[in-house]
Amino acid sequence: MDTFVKEAKTRSTEKRLSDNLHKANSILSVFAILMTIALFVRIETKTKVIDLQIQQIKDVLKVEKLLKPGCKKTSILPVVSDVGMMRIRKYLKSSLLFI
Repeated sequence: MDTFVKEAKTRSTEKRLSDNLHKANSILSVFAILMTIALFVRIETKTKVIDLQIQQIKDVLKVEKLLKPGCKKTSILPVVSDVGMMRIRKYLKSSLLFI
């Protein structure tokens, strides 16, 4: 009779352990999926910010090219004053620090 009681307790302990491991496995799987999604969203957001900064730099370079002496003003870009250029440069320098 003692062997049946020991076997029953052992089986119930093994079953409990198996159930706990299965729950932990499920929780970790869900956590891994959520972390993957969060990483993807972060990378996409960072890429958009970098693309915007690259476009701003291109715009500044185009404007600076227009402001060079002897350059023909044939572009459709508006000519920016020196104060405007300083503001653009200051903004770009501060925003490029966070890349």
